[in-house]
Amino acid sequence: MAEADSSDVEDGGMATHVLQEFLLGDVEVCGRELGVGSYSSVLEMKYKGMRCAGKKIHRSLYDQGAAVGPEILERYEKECELLSHLRHPCIVQFLGLYLDDGEDVPILMMEYLSCALSDCIDMHGVLASEISYTILHDVALGLRYLHDHAPPIIHRDLTANNILLSSSMRAKISDLGMAKILNLAPAQMTHRMTVCPGTISYMPPEALIAEPLYDTKLDCFSYGVLMLHMFCGEWPIALEYLQPDTTHPGRYVPLTEIERRDKYLRSIGHTHPLMPLIRRCLRNLPAERPGVAEILNELSTMVSRYPPVFGNHVEMLERMHHDEAEIDQLRLEVDQLRKLLHEKEHEVENLRFTTAGEIETLREQIVCLENSRVLQEAQVLELQSESKRMQLSVREMERELAEARSRIEQLSEELEAATSSAQEQGQESLTRLRRLQNELTSSSKEREAVLKKLAKGHLEATVKHVFKNTAADDLAKNYDEFFLNKADDIADQLKMAPGVSDFDAHQMVCDMVQQSYNHCRTVLAGGSQSSSGPSLPL
Repeated sequence: MAEADSSDVEDGGMATHVLQEFLLGDVEVCGRELGVGSYSSVLEMKYKGMRCAGKKIHRSLYDQGAAVGPEILERYEKECELLSHLRHPCIVQFLGLYLDDGEDVPILMMEYLSCALSDCIDMHGVLASEISYTILHDVALGLRYLHDHAPPIIHRDLTANNILLSSSMRAKISDLGMAKILNLAPAQMTHRMTVCPGTISYMPPEALIAEPLYDTKLDCFSYGVLMLHMFCGEWPIALEYLQPDTTHPGRYVPLTEIERRDKYLRSIGHTHPLMPLIRRCLRNLPAERPGVAEILNELSTMVSRYPPVFGNHVEMLERMHHDEAEIDQLRLEVDQLRKLLHEKEHEVENLRFTTAGEIETLREQIVCLENSRVLQEAQVLELQSESKRMQLSVREMERELAEARSRIEQLSEELEAATSSAQEQGQESLTRLRRLQNELTSSSKEREAVLKKLAKGHLEATVKHVFKNTAADDLAKNYDEFFLNKADDIADQLKMAPGVSDFDAHQMVCDMVQQSYNHCRTVLAGGSQSSSGPSLPL
């Protein structure tokens, strides 16, 4: 006995990606082999003390190097997925998965059933009519559940090997490893699938061709072969599809499915109540075969003609078995709910821890937001106050601007008046300046004439004095002495005239004395002399 632990699943094993939520604990492998198939064996097991069956895939099919490993694993995985979603009294009840120590492929746990229909036929041959009809009725009920499923499910391997019987001889369909889900609309209930997906003797002709196209009528054909098997008491192995033509040697003629199984039909007898149904199920064309609803209707009629199998005792056993199955199912569901509840409690605890941190973070964020809101409100009030101040300032500036404009206009008028007055005054000043210039020019000429006259008088007096008292040879000497004594006096007298500077006076005296001197020398050199002296060229 071992507890299943998903952590024990190796990477790459099928349990890593198939229905880990269905892994069971408290499982005991009893070791007794209940049956062996082509790709799996069925072991007797116990789940929480309840007897059950476990389907274990052959290790040789999935060990490294096995060519068919992936295909078999895919079938096994498909069966697990299908059974986990199916709930019907005529479908073998799926309990869960168990992963044994050291294994990487889980064991499929199912309800325990006594034996397979094929084993019962092999041991007892043809069963009693009431038992056969009850079994066929149960199979039809399970088949209708599959075909009415959304989307429809084709079993594709409906044989006596895959019909399991309870102790009360009630039948349940098993081994859905070959089943196929039709993901198509009702108007398109045909689908290209695998060639010969199941047991060849149970397969219709459309499943034996390349790129087969078939639908739920495939199971209806297999159901007809199952009726042959039950009412003949042996496997209905069909003849070859082509048979020699007795009328034309060397030629072959094809046989219909009914002709290929004529031997078994004759052994049943044409008077058998279900012979018309069997023959219609074995039609070559799927459209000519009855649907599962029609099959179930005829089987219901046949079952109603017979008393219940094993009388009231069987009914009681059936009810007990049904109750036990319901109890087992409820136990499984309770365990799954407990597991789910534990997971949810763990999630809630994690969520509570996470939520507490998030709430604290949110509280801090709320405080920050509240502080930010208060700060923003204060800023808004400050901005409003500043806006009012700015509005008042703008109004004051507008008032000052208006006053400035008024002042500018006033100043402009004053400037214009001042400019006009200045222009008039400038014109008057210009006129007066010109008059003054004229007067100054006239005054300068008069002054120059006066100065020249004054200087001439002084110089003439000087020359007369020189000529009167000095010989010509001593002229220069006497002239210089006189000039040195009188020049400054003459210059002082000249400076007394308006507008004459010191420099101008001395320069004028020097120029006049030089001219006078030169003139005197010229006169003396020529021998011309008078008592009054020479006249000056000033």
